[in-house]
Amino acid sequence: MSGIKETIRSISRSIWGPISGAELRQCGLLAGVFFSFVVCLWVLRIIKDIIFDNLVGLSHLPNAKMLSSVTSLPIVILYSKLVDSVPERRYVLYAVFGVFSVAFFVLAGVLAHPAL
Repeated sequence: MSGIKETIRSISRSIWGPISGAELRQCGLLAGVFFSFVVCLWVLRIIKDIIFDNLVGLSHLPNAKMLSSVTSLPIVILYSKLVDSVPERRYVLYAVFGVFSVAFFVLAGVLAHPAL
């Protein structure tokens, strides 16, 4: 087992330089979270187009993408100003997560309606 551990340490040292065990664990955890995030986005990209097609049709997709692009910049600016103005930044993250969670469940309830 120590041979595997030493191999991992030598590889990590050659890539990142001297790094402590705690930093290596933190990097591994963050890499795992990033991997999960990318996988979720990949799956959602496929589902998003199918749901959009069933609800309004693919003919409206260019307009929806343009509207999404135009509204993203003001939302990012608003979020940046909010993060800068709040002393405890984690509360902003909690609030944004809460809003997205509520919106997700409301949208899931609407999409689950039998009339759709």
